Amino acid sequence: RSDYVDAFANDFTASIPYRNQGLAGRVTYGYNDRYFVEVNGGYNGSENFAPNNRYGFFPSFAAGWVVSNEAFFAPLKNTINYLKFRYSDGKVGASSGAGRFAYLSRVEDGQPGYDFGEDPQYTPGIRETYYGSDVTWATSRKRDLGIEVNAFNNSLKVIFDLFKDRSSGAFLQRGDVPMYIGLAASPYGNIGVVDNKGFDGSVNYTQNISDVKLSFRGTFTYNKNKIIENGDPEQLYPWQDKRGTPLNSRFGYVAERLYTLADDVNKDGFISPADGSQYPAQFGQIMPGDIKYTDLNGDGKIDSYDQTLIGKGDIPSFTYGFGLTAEYK
Repeated sequence: RSDYVDAFANDFTASIPYRNQGLAGRVTYGYNDRYFVEVNGGYNGSENFAPNNRYGFFPSFAAGWVVSNEAFFAPLKNTINYLKFRYSDGKVGASSGAGRFAYLSRVEDGQPGYDFGEDPQYTPGIRETYYGSDVTWATSRKRDLGIEVNAFNNSLKVIFDLFKDRSSGAFLQRGDVPMYIGLAASPYGNIGVVDNKGFDGSVNYTQNISDVKLSFRGTFTYNKNKIIENGDPEQLYPWQDKRGTPLNSRFGYVAERLYTLADDVNKDGFISPADGSQYPAQFGQIMPGDIKYTDLNGDGKIDSYDQTLIGKGDIPSFTYGFGLTAEYK
């Protein structure tokens, strides 16, 4: 159990001590330096959730096989000094994204109100913000298959892993709650689902040349993610749906070309939609030389319904690094 206080709390709620509880256990077993098994389990509780949803159980399992210690591997051991396969599968939980006491509704005064009567007096309103009484732990199932190899008198060491994660129940405000319900803000729910998969690895090579020891190290990671569910309602056009796209993707207008003088049909120096209407105000006056955007829905004008996926954001899918060191005896 852990209790701690926010030293910079500026309201009563924030000054209440944080409280979390948890139990954890682990069992490991190894046989003859060849076979290894590990089982972990955590039972954690958070004040952020209602009593019925407060606790979550998060198990994990891992197994390893050191092939190089098998008798049949002996003829290869002078070349491949160490070979190990391993696999792990487990679930982890997260509660921080829900916010403190996320299951409680909040009543706030000093909100917009109405004027009543012949001699009107402004009466501020009171609003209720319904959070998420049924929210509970967000979970992520993580699976990993890896290999470790040491070769050539352990001068070459390679580690390679394939991984796949599915995060479920992420805390998001519901996008499918209509405004006429009367809530000041959309409630939260365990509705976000994201798939994440890829591979990573490292390569280390060490070589002695006379009195100089050279060492090279390189690392690399490839990661691809995809939104499976985000709680948004069904979109009018399929290209507006963010499901199936990477996290932090960029949505916007598709540049088709630049307007030319031939597009100025009225010969007044401005470009207007084919139906004679005006473009949205945020575009300002459109003139030859400005960007022509693609009219995706074919209604003759450019507006928010013409925005689609135009980029994958600023998080790279592939990262790498390397370094070289030299030591002199």
